[in-house]
Amino acid sequence: MGDLTDALPGSDYNAFEGMSGAPVFGKPSSAAKKEMMDLIRASARPGIELWDTTKGIRGDITKTLGDFTSGNLDVTSMPMFAPGKTATENAYKSARENIISGMPAGGAMLGELGNLEADRASKLTDIIGQIQQDLFTKAYGAGYGVPAAATGGVSSSANTMAQLLNQQQASAGQNAQGIGQMVGYMSSK
Repeated sequence: MGDLTDALPGSDYNAFEGMSGAPVFGKPSSAAKKEMMDLIRASARPGIELWDTTKGIRGDITKTLGDFTSGNLDVTSMPMFAPGKTATENAYKSARENIISGMPAGGAMLGELGNLEADRASKLTDIIGQIQQDLFTKAYGAGYGVPAAATGGVSSSANTMAQLLNQQQASAGQNAQGIGQMVGYMSSK
């Protein structure tokens, strides 16, 4: 049997590993370890590159969300407020002109202008509320959703590694069993 193995049991390589691709005595070869680590690094590379590419915008968003959750953010100063405010103001001006030009002065006109003012204030408040809800949702996601997703990815990678190692151990066990059967057969001759 000495001519079939190039190294002692448990060493980094032997002839059976070369033939079967699996370690005979349960210890993966250096080449298999390196190949596994290269695969893990290759699978992680796109995520790392995306993380690096989005670093600046993540910092801006994190600062804005931090300002929002600490009460230091005026939502009306944000760029997303301007389009809604402009549309509401334009509609208000147009409706105001229609009321003034189409109604006689007096109580009815004042009532309609009062209703218009209330509608304008309500719409602007709704826009602010929508932006605040969006910011809250993003802050909640950043605080709870992103960490969960990130750890889920790590967990998935760990599970994949465990499966690969289990498969390798199973192959090693089968190889050792085969060697035992072969030794038993050769001993009986």
